[in-house]
Amino acid sequence: MEAVVFGKDVFEILGYHKEVFDGGGYLGSMKMEEPDREVMGYGGRREEYITGWVRKGSKMHKVDGYFMTECVPLCGKIKTDRFKVLENAVEWRNQVR
Repeated sequence: MEAVVFGKDVFEILGYHKEVFDGGGYLGSMKMEEPDREVMGYGGRREEYITGWVRKGSKMHKVDGYFMTECVPLCGKIKTDRFKVLENAVEWRNQVR
């Protein structure tokens, strides 16, 4: 069975979000055109200084200080055979159990 890799070759990438967390949890996210790190998601978390506005739902919050961040791709439609992608995802899920 082949390894399942989800990325630019499978999904159309619409942009990126930088998600911002503090000790109390999720504060919100900021839109980005290009990623600011190589590793996406939880594995790419790092602490950095952020100043600006983050959006959580319909509310905007001003942030200024050091926060934990992670970059997440915003995926659009599947570019390849969608049935093969779904089949591979089910196979991957069954391996993890």
